[in-house]
Amino acid sequence: MKQFFFHPLFRIFLIVVIITSILLSCEYGPKHGNIHRMKDRPASMQQPISMGGTEDFTESDLRFHQKRVVVTNHGRCRMRCRQIDAFEVQEVIDQDQINERKSNYLVSSGKCPKIAYEGYTRDDQHVRVIVGDCKDDPIIITVIDLENEYECHCD
Repeated sequence: MKQFFFHPLFRIFLIVVIITSILLSCEYGPKHGNIHRMKDRPASMQQPISMGGTEDFTESDLRFHQKRVVVTNHGRCRMRCRQIDAFEVQEVIDQDQINERKSNYLVSSGKCPKIAYEGYTRDDQHVRVIVGDCKDDPIIITVIDLENEYECHCD
């Protein structure tokens, strides 16, 4: 029996089991950003949400927990560079898919907790929106396209 545990095939099997269990842990589950593509979503989510025309939806329409959202200059620059509009930012926030690993709930001197929302926009762009959950005015800190690289020069 002792030889069984020291057999090379048993060791390989054990390593495969450990790696598989790590990859399937909750850290990689849907709550943490493993969101399916548009074609894999239910039919009700495949059509863009109509809000009287998305071209009318602007930064001033953004809401987070029923509060008006302020977009930082950096966030606005990133949105413009990555071709993500205010409606798409709201779409991602409304999907309520939080990436816990990219969020930071600890409040340090003068900073707000940061929540990282991830989701797909109406044009199937995989986006992360970092929201500063400030007490008075929540802020959009930055917006990231998770699948494409852009040459952005934002301060």
